[in-house]
Amino acid sequence: MRIKILYLMLVMASAFLLLKSQNNTHSLSGVYASALNANEGILANDRLVLERNLRTRVLHDPNWIKVNDFSIGIQELVDSENAKDMFKISNDSLDDLESCLKKDFCGMERRSEDDSYFDDGKTPGHILLGRNLEILLQSLKFNPELSNRLDWDLIRELTESANEKVQVLALKLLKDYKTNESDTARLLKIAENFKGKAKADALIFLSDRNANADREMILNSLEKSFANDDPNTAISVVEKLGKMNLLKSELERIAKYLCHYKEKGADEHNWKMIDYQMGKLDVDLDNICN
Repeated sequence: MRIKILYLMLVMASAFLLLKSQNNTHSLSGVYASALNANEGILANDRLVLERNLRTRVLHDPNWIKVNDFSIGIQELVDSENAKDMFKISNDSLDDLESCLKKDFCGMERRSEDDSYFDDGKTPGHILLGRNLEILLQSLKFNPELSNRLDWDLIRELTESANEKVQVLALKLLKDYKTNESDTARLLKIAENFKGKAKADALIFLSDRNANADREMILNSLEKSFANDDPNTAISVVEKLGKMNLLKSELERIAKYLCHYKEKGADEHNWKMIDYQMGKLDVDLDNICN
């Protein structure tokens, strides 16, 4: 009988711990919601480590809980009524986050070289930094004059982040709100160093400029990417060409710079992917590369 009672107590304790764990997963201090709906988030324990690096006025701000609740979308989080307050808390946290990322990834430095789960471009500090940049951009839509409070040297520095999302958001801030540094040539020079999805996303929002000179610079940048970038970056850009509002003649022009993938036998799998994506844009790559 005692054995049965002990067994029952163990089962009940296990159930309680499991339920507690599930509840914590859905708490405001939040989670990697990727496990639930592919959205970003930060584990509660990681958030506590991050907070050791942030100034007191940020942590005591009544909006701090909302900033860390990744179940709340940015458009839902920031509106015309609270834009100034949300801008302030996010702007106050930028320097602290960038500083601690440089130091030891905000307390989450790789334990050893064998730590295969550690990605030094996607740490919780990077995730929180990206969310704060999104909050800044949304706040500035309601109050553009707040851009005068940004540390533009820091924003330029963030375009060199190891995190793709941070790179792109920092570049977008420069484009939309730093007038004397928003010319296409200057921004493309920054984006030249981007890789993968970051480069593709940057070229999308830079391609909305219709002046002939700007358009020519975009085409030149695309040609350079296809000729010189690594296959992952080139394919990422190809996949996003449909969002750049390019004419068919322009697509056929830049497509010539992809032909080297057909010529290299080792790149056959990359060529098939590129050929397929260009075909979706009604570009006959086989004919262009003959």
